[in-house]
Amino acid sequence: MPELRVDGRMAVVPAGGTILDAARSVGIEIPTLCWQPGLPHRASCMVCLVENEKTGGLLPACSAAAEDGQRILVSSARAKAARRAAVELLLAEHEGECEAPCARVCPARIDIPSVLRRIARRQPEAAARMVRGSQRGVDGSACARCLAPCERACRRGRDDRRLGIRALVLGVEIGVTTGSYEAARCLQCDCVRKSSCVLRRLELELDADRRRFAAASPFPADPPGTANGISWQPSKCVKCGICVRISDAAQARPGVAFSGRGADVGVRGALGADLPAAFGIAAAECAAHCPTGALARQP
Repeated sequence: MPELRVDGRMAVVPAGGTILDAARSVGIEIPTLCWQPGLPHRASCMVCLVENEKTGGLLPACSAAAEDGQRILVSSARAKAARRAAVELLLAEHEGECEAPCARVCPARIDIPSVLRRIARRQPEAAARMVRGSQRGVDGSACARCLAPCERACRRGRDDRRLGIRALVLGVEIGVTTGSYEAARCLQCDCVRKSSCVLRRLELELDADRRRFAAASPFPADPPGTANGISWQPSKCVKCGICVRISDAAQARPGVAFSGRGADVGVRGALGADLPAAFGIAAAECAAHCPTGALARQP
């Protein structure tokens, strides 16, 4: 059983254990993104980099084997800078905003895309509850007195007629049940996982700068898709490979794999099958473990 020091703490792990196992055994947390318990480790994201004090090298803690006599530094300036850079590189390729422009400028902080989704599905009562929940403590309707900055920020208005967001929200407040067609025009440019996205959390924890490695133009991305209640947004995919490994383990058919070269690399269905249908029986599990909003249950 290898014995090693992690940030000065002595750790003992079973043979075959990793540096990540050793760190967690002594209460030291190392951030991860592509690591998933029970699956083969691919070390694709490099978010878990640590420093080998003896050699000065950087090691991916999730897959590097713990070795007897190692002295591993998790909290060194070099290790922290490497993890921050890894997250910044992922952010450079991660297209899409966490919150929609309309919601960001709303004075009442209403989750406008979520409200519009419910109006489009003809669920006005659910939409009204969301609006009321955002306006607790507000005397009367905030929208009634608002100058509708949400409509000026709406991306639909760049190339088409703006959405009548203010009228839609006011309508559900007073019980109007129409407006599903107008609400369905929403581009839904928010992220359904904005509150649970691992990448967003790591960006904040590591004080990463998403503009540091930003490309001059967006990376190419396959078109989005939906199937069986699962949505696929390839522009948000960070190529962690968790969904590929889950699909392999479940022997999903037709299955998925990485394909392409360079900037064109992406997760794609086998034999040209569409995503997310290609995830087959593994679709729900893949969506549950996706660290970003690339693969998720339809909200």
